[in-house]
Amino acid sequence: MVSATNTPIKDDLVVGILGGFGPYATSEFFRRIVEHTPAETESDHLRVIIDSNPKAPSRTRAAIHGGDSPVPAIRRSLQVLEAAGVDFIATPCNSVHYFFDDYVDAVQIEVLDMLAIAHAFVVQSMPQVRRLAILGTATTVVKTLYAPYFDENHTRLDYGADALQSDVSAVIEATKQGRPGAELSLALSRLLMEFKGRGNDAALLACTELSLIRLHPISDLPVFDTMEIWARAVVSKAQSRGSR
Repeated sequence: MVSATNTPIKDDLVVGILGGFGPYATSEFFRRIVEHTPAETESDHLRVIIDSNPKAPSRTRAAIHGGDSPVPAIRRSLQVLEAAGVDFIATPCNSVHYFFDDYVDAVQIEVLDMLAIAHAFVVQSMPQVRRLAILGTATTVVKTLYAPYFDENHTRLDYGADALQSDVSAVIEATKQGRPGAELSLALSRLLMEFKGRGNDAALLACTELSLIRLHPISDLPVFDTMEIWARAVVSKAQSRGSR
């Protein structure tokens, strides 16, 4: 699903993006969709409608600490996108999928399970992976969001020790504040080296904020980027809906 081709996209197809989790990640997701769309002219690009709602309650506070649920706000945004005429909806956020079963029925159109897409890409690209580092928010880690997907492949997921997860969370929070510079690039590279030292075969950047950070190559450690996987998947999905 994630292999983009040069198949032209229907002129009337519209992609919906449920965003705002956070705004920087949403804008980067759109940029990558544009980047991966095979277009010779401006009109060859996808029509995209984005509902970026950073006002929805925190996913982490709701999932971990019992705070207000973001589900009502998410359901309203999905319905706004459906009413706008989108053909399917993508959400560039890992942790929001903790609530997936609570909001997916808010609309009649397809809402993509982005975690399933990431899982399929990893196992297709690296079927021999047996230990995979997961770098994500507290919701993704504590609630082990990827476990139901990778259990069937007998892949052990490594979230790191508490101190390591704390460092991952700090990098994510700094990126949300708009500071993905050289210092964070070095910090993320060091974290990946630590995960490599724990015996992992590969790492999954399971927070789209991490995708905003320029990554220094980590020798012998494949790194999968959910943002990149999903952007390519959206283009492929649009192409699969039929050509002009």
